Amino acid sequence: MSATLKLNGARRAREADKWRYVVPGGESYASVYNRAREWLAGKRESHITIAVTHRMVSRVLQGAYAGLTPEQTLHRSHFSDRLYRLHDAQLEEFEC
Repeated sequence: MSATLKLNGARRAREADKWRYVVPGGESYASVYNRAREWLAGKRESHITIAVTHRMVSRVLQGAYAGLTPEQTLHRSHFSDRLYRLHDAQLEEFEC
């Protein structure tokens, strides 16, 4: 099978179920969501925590924090010129 056919097949599989699709060598949104919930529930040494993430983890942290559905979580934004504040059960987005 050609690399292009494999890529197109993987793309279709991901589009069919983006939440559960496991990126080769990586994780699904669902598994990252579970890890994010555990991390958010963990004890902190400070009341302020700063997390620098890529798009997938940023969306999942926002969704896990706010108790969003998978669909809502997948539609969360993540722009590289923004800060996202998770505080008092609210999600805030700030332009830099």
